[in-house]
Amino acid sequence: MLSKRIIWWALVLILILGFNTVVWGRTSNDVTIRVAEIGRYHLENQSTLRNGSDLIQIVDVTIFSNSSRKWRFVAIPYSNNPELEWSIDNRAWHGFGSQMGETMITGAKSDWRNYRFYIKVRGVSEGSVNLGYQLLFSE
Repeated sequence: MLSKRIIWWALVLILILGFNTVVWGRTSNDVTIRVAEIGRYHLENQSTLRNGSDLIQIVDVTIFSNSSRKWRFVAIPYSNNPELEWSIDNRAWHGFGSQMGETMITGAKSDWRNYRFYIKVRGVSEGSVNLGYQLLFSE
């Protein structure tokens, strides 16, 4: 009788452990982590230089992008000022062609990267110049 009891408990134990092993062996979880797309920029006006009657503003921008999509950094003039120009290298100057903005810098995934550009106002006169900036992602 004792041996039948031992055999019975051994059989029950084998079935329970065998069932759990099969269930545990077939269970798996797929975890998907999606990181939100981030695009940020930080502007710093470094210094202002006077070159004769021209005024040149040195602007440093730090751009962060964790996306592989292409981005562009755009400067938008809020007033129609033909004396306003911009440059990446302080040699070749470009005018602000439209109220839609000028693409200053382009790139893709950049983490934190520093860029420098220059804004020049020719023949400084009274009044002010207002620029807005945007970081735009392509589709």
